[in-house]
Amino acid sequence: MDLEAQIDGIFPSYIFNFDLSDKVDWKKLIPILDEEVDKRHQLEEQQNSEKFKDPIPSQMAQTVIVRAVQTLDRELHRRQEFAELTAWIKICLEYYRKRFEMQCEKLEPTLMWGNKSIKHAQHHAHFHTMSLISGVFHLHDGIGTCFMDPVEQKLRGLQVFDKTTNDTWSPRAYPGQLVLFPAYMKHYTEPHQGDDPRWSIAFNSFPSGKCNWDEHDKIIAVDLTVN
Repeated sequence: MDLEAQIDGIFPSYIFNFDLSDKVDWKKLIPILDEEVDKRHQLEEQQNSEKFKDPIPSQMAQTVIVRAVQTLDRELHRRQEFAELTAWIKICLEYYRKRFEMQCEKLEPTLMWGNKSIKHAQHHAHFHTMSLISGVFHLHDGIGTCFMDPVEQKLRGLQVFDKTTNDTWSPRAYPGQLVLFPAYMKHYTEPHQGDDPRWSIAFNSFPSGKCNWDEHDKIIAVDLTVN
C-alpha cells in the first residue's frame, strides 16, 4: 500500500544543555558550597534535629532513603563568589528567552542553592514552584538530573509499549554543564554511587519587566520587577 502520513510532534518540552566547562571556574565553588552545607548541619544540630545530618554507614545498610543536602544560603546568585556563574546563567536564560520569543523583557534568577549528595543520597521527584525556567549546574561526572514525562495522562488507563515508550530521560552530566528546563517538569536524581560527594547548583528564574505586553491589548499584561 502506497500510504504516507505527516507526523507532527505536538506540545514538546525542551531541555537546553550548555557547556560552560571552559567559561566558569567551577572547581573553586565546591569548597564554598561545602562550607554552606556545614552551616546547615550546625543549624540543625542547634535545633536538635537529625534531618540533614549525613547518615552513618549502619543506617545506609538498612535501605533508608538518604536525602541530598541543600546549602543554608539559597540566594547564592547575590554573592560575589558566584558572580561569574550567575552572569553566565543570565546569558543562557536570555538565549532561551530569545529562542522562543518569550513576551517578557528578561528572565532573572530568583533563587540559587547548592546540593550535596554523599554516597546513596538522592533527590526525590519534584518540580519547582514560583519559577518559570529552572536549571541545574553540574559539578560532577556521571548520572545527571533525571526528567519525567510531563504528560502524566499517558501513565493512566490502557498502555501498550512501543518504540516511543519512555517516561524518563537523563542527559549525561559533566562538570560545567548547565541544564535549563521548564519548572513544571518533574525531575529527580538516582542514588549516588560514588565515594566522593556529588555536587550541583540549582536555580529558579522569573520573568522581569513588561510581560505579555501588547500595545493593542493589555488585558493580560503585567509589569514585574525582580529584585
